[in-house]
Amino acid sequence: MSTAAGSVPTTRTIPTTPTGPRRHDPRTVLVGFVCMAERPDWYTVSERLNDLAGYSTVGLAPVYRAHRWTRRERLINPTRQGRYCYAAGGRVGSLRLDRIRAQAGRNADYEWWTWAQVTAGTPRARTKDEITQANPRADEKTITKLFEQQPRVAAMLEYNARTDIPVRLAPENLDVFQAGCGKYWRFQVMSSVVGDEMCSLMGDFWFPQSDSLADRFAYLTKANHHLDCMGPGSWLVCARL
Repeated sequence: MSTAAGSVPTTRTIPTTPTGPRRHDPRTVLVGFVCMAERPDWYTVSERLNDLAGYSTVGLAPVYRAHRWTRRERLINPTRQGRYCYAAGGRVGSLRLDRIRAQAGRNADYEWWTWAQVTAGTPRARTKDEITQANPRADEKTITKLFEQQPRVAAMLEYNARTDIPVRLAPENLDVFQAGCGKYWRFQVMSSVVGDEMCSLMGDFWFPQSDSLADRFAYLTKANHHLDCMGPGSWLVCARL
């Protein structure tokens, strides 16, 4: 399969079992992005994810918003809602990725300042990775309990339990929130178009090597660079894992 000029070089590896980030919370739904040279459908996306990562997709995710007059043949599973239509993917040149990133940045500013108000006066909380390292023999249920008992995390969960909130404060992004407004903004902008994991045009499967902030940013940098190097005629589709 041909690749776009400037794509990130990497060695192809095909794991026999899922090797993505360890999921502490089984309720978490990961989002994977699949890059393809030709128009994909659900079957080809599912087959690609299964071959490269050992995952089975639970369906395509309509995360892209395009103007209603965009040609349907350039989008994947488009659904019209008022002035816009939402699609699970399409040709890179038709998805308005810059607008998606810009909107993610505006949302990130509001989310971080909301988080700062909700958690004001609470001490820094440990991430699940830090708790796991301090309690290597603890099972997942115990780690989750220790994590949620922290005042800062408890404040976030209490806020999320309300029915009138404009945004949700994701506990899994605790380390990003605590890194400051600038890093949270950058994280949300970068992750808005590449999700949690990516299958590249070259047939590589990329994901953060751990849940640490450094590894997550390393993945986002590589995936965004690859996406920016793809031609406008390449296809990008989002799947729920």
